[in-house]
Amino acid sequence: MRGRPPEAIDFEAATDVFISAFPGATLAEVYERALGAATNIPMTGSHDSGWFPRNQRCRRKSSAASKRRARPPAVDNPVTRRRDAFGNRLAAPAHEQSVPASYIRTVWVYVPAQYVPGTPAPFIVVQDGHGFLNHLPRVLDNLIAAGRTPTLIAILVDSGGGDAQGSQRGLEYDTVSGGYAEFIETEVLPRVMRETGVTLTRDPDGRAAMGVSSGAACAFTMAWFRPDLYRRVLSYSGT
Repeated sequence: MRGRPPEAIDFEAATDVFISAFPGATLAEVYERALGAATNIPMTGSHDSGWFPRNQRCRRKSSAASKRRARPPAVDNPVTRRRDAFGNRLAAPAHEQSVPASYIRTVWVYVPAQYVPGTPAPFIVVQDGHGFLNHLPRVLDNLIAAGRTPTLIAILVDSGGGDAQGSQRGLEYDTVSGGYAEFIETEVLPRVMRETGVTLTRDPDGRAAMGVSSGAACAFTMAWFRPDLYRRVLSYSGT
């Protein structure tokens, strides 16, 4: 998706306005009132991509009108029931963490408007990509427009599904090896270049990986085992 430089937003000044407008209010009350005021703030960002169309306003639904999604069922099998003497889960061997199947994943690609076709571009691989869709493109739009980061392409990759032991996500993110980095290198990146027309750099200093929790551990593992491919990591609560 392609973005365009949005108008500059002074978030610190906006916060000061809210705090000064409600003297004596707790921070939580300030946030609640700020959220209410946000219904009248036009959204800006990647207009060409359709992510944050201009001239539309944010609509805030009440919790009563919100759809509730059931929690995914927990995986219960002999592997997930294993515990040590302290009740902690025991990691299973790799061959017990997944089963052969036709796993389907979604991959999103952010291409900034400043990208020049044919130019090898730095990029970042984002684990659990769906969780970053609503803010990472907007953040990159602002940073690139301000000259604070190079023209960076973001590749947001979903896992194969599930979580922890016995899941495809657990196998991909928690396995301590270079296997996932090699999967990205041989299967994901070639298809990204083929379908979007971008050229991705082969310079490891221009390649980054990021994630949260197991996704963050995965990002670190990518660079640890394959420093020839990745030398920049953004890890949030890597476990």
